[in-house]
Amino acid sequence: MARALIVDLPELGALGRGQISSLVGLAPFAKDSIAAGKPPKVALIALARKLLTILNAMLRGGTDWLETAA
Repeated sequence: MARALIVDLPELGALGRGQISSLVGLAPFAKDSIAAGKPPKVALIALARKLLTILNAMLRGGTDWLETAA
């Protein structure tokens, strides 16, 4: 997945977190409907946005993923 994002999204590491989220379509906008019955979908989009912003920051800073024990 990470490899596909890097290949298909050359902007990773060059944009801010809001810009990269908007580009990919994961930025929350007030016009979007988050009516009752959609909480799981909203949570998944929030998670995807968080992972995207982490990957963007890692590429921008040249850092590796450091897995920690839970």
